[in-house]
Amino acid sequence: MNNKHRYLQFSLLFFLSWTTYIIFAINDINFTKERLSDASLSEGNSSSAFIVGNKESAGSHIFWHEVVPAGNTDQFYRRFPDGETINISDSINSNGDIHSRYSKTIVGDDGIPHRLWIEETGTAEGYDVFYWTPELGTVLLTDRTQSEGSPNIPAPRFRMDLDDLGKAHIFWNESDGSQVWFYWNAHAKETVEIINYGGVQYLEGIAYSFFTYESKIYLWDSENNENEIIYEMDDSIDGYPVILGAYPLENGQFDIYFTHNTFDNPSGNPMPCLSYVNSQAKVMETLLTAEIGCGFSISSFRRDDLGNHHAVLTFRDNDKVYLGYWNETLTEPIDIQPEGTFFTGRYGSSVSSDGEFQIAWISRNGSTLEDIYYWNSSMSGSAKNISATLLGDQIIPSSGRYSIHTSDSGIMHILWQEITDAYSPYSELIYWRSDWDTALSLDQEINVRFDAFPTYAVDHNDNLYLVYRGEDSQGQKGLHFWDGSEQVNTFLQDEDGLVTFKYYFDFTSTHKAHLTWRQDTNIFYWNSMDGTTHVTDEASELNFNVPVFLVNELDQVLITNYQANTANEGDDLFIFWSDVPEDILNETNKVYLPIIQK
Repeated sequence: MNNKHRYLQFSLLFFLSWTTYIIFAINDINFTKERLSDASLSEGNSSSAFIVGNKESAGSHIFWHEVVPAGNTDQFYRRFPDGETINISDSINSNGDIHSRYSKTIVGDDGIPHRLWIEETGTAEGYDVFYWTPELGTVLLTDRTQSEGSPNIPAPRFRMDLDDLGKAHIFWNESDGSQVWFYWNAHAKETVEIINYGGVQYLEGIAYSFFTYESKIYLWDSENNENEIIYEMDDSIDGYPVILGAYPLENGQFDIYFTHNTFDNPSGNPMPCLSYVNSQAKVMETLLTAEIGCGFSISSFRRDDLGNHHAVLTFRDNDKVYLGYWNETLTEPIDIQPEGTFFTGRYGSSVSSDGEFQIAWISRNGSTLEDIYYWNSSMSGSAKNISATLLGDQIIPSSGRYSIHTSDSGIMHILWQEITDAYSPYSELIYWRSDWDTALSLDQEINVRFDAFPTYAVDHNDNLYLVYRGEDSQGQKGLHFWDGSEQVNTFLQDEDGLVTFKYYFDFTSTHKAHLTWRQDTNIFYWNSMDGTTHVTDEASELNFNVPVFLVNELDQVLITNYQANTANEGDDLFIFWSDVPEDILNETNKVYLPIIQK
């Protein structure tokens, strides 16, 4: 069957399936409620709660903030289900307030949580950096004997990673009249000052960082805490190197790929444009050169599982930008930009394990019209205009939403909004996959109208699932779920009384979609097997925060929200959790008897 007939068959099945709509009634999934706030530790007024977990290990971790008797905001933690509420703020070193915006949490593969945050100290130094993990407790990282400066608040100056051994490595910047960087790791447990750092990789617990300064490429590692010059540009060329990627070899060696951002080349010799250097041999090899100027910049540089590299390049001609592609089998980049169009800068790309590169991007055709194009390295022809395959030229608003996702099977899924009528502000939702010939209007195929860009997921069979607000063909307005595997639309909640448009969506292989949302002061939970459950039993006590939600490794649902405390302590934090689904519980509790041979 050819592609065209396959699409027609899909469309017919799709259309017929949409004669059925499902409305789930309220069921009685058992939710247990428990207060997390401990009145002996704080004055209540809980805020900034979130849940993190790891699907590969048992247990979930809940962090939140509360006002303590001293009047400051401290940080609290509870491991679910068997932990106790503890205050992880360090009142010995700092009596300041938590800065929730400048914090980071990572759960390692071993299930251990790592928490990093900035706290006002109440001293002349201003701010301190703290790290916490159950293994070490709370650690003050800011060594006041080294600097009287405070961490530079913007988040890009503040990072934490876990290495290949599961230990934390932390970098931050302090301002004491100069830009000073500091580093700490959970191996040495010592704060040291470093000159600079860039991209970081970890080999056997050692951090390696590559960065450029002036016309040089440097390598820094945490074992020696020294900056080593790997490459220096020729004095005859005015410019500096830009690192694209560093790939580990063995024994701490790396191949570093970079471009030469040059301003002037008075020598007249062919210019290196794309090169690499080995961190040990320190010998540069050039991959791309140009006679006059490189004339391009590299927006994306990827490596496939075979060790081959793929680059997305952009070329500028006056005020227009054009798109190109290069890999190591090509002596020169190739132009993939359709004639008469120019690149807007919005795109998504991927490389499969066997080295096939694919990219989808938005190009402008004239002053207002925009189209979405697709190209892969196996195509013999030019790029395909996938938005023009539906209804012809359409307007994709510059402010319109779009999403490009590549599944595990290598199929690219694209959702975008289009204005099909220049005189109407209404945007239509369009869907396309890289194994299809023609795009679909989901508004028309599902026969619904979307109020906003939906939340979506793709399963291992490349079925699309949508959670959206809108109106279906039966006139039902509110929250809906579309099951792409069954091609069934489910109406979940009427829009009346929905105070917020925010909801939480998770996706698991056993129960497909999980959702939780708040209507007025009520919390509801729904999954695609059991339907809807009214979670809260004391609706009048709930405040108007959106519930926080997690599905753990056993498909057990955890929901937190704040409720007013009758002792006038302020809002306390509560958790609601569901039973483990019976099918998973039965599977977990199976008893296998030995085989007795006669």
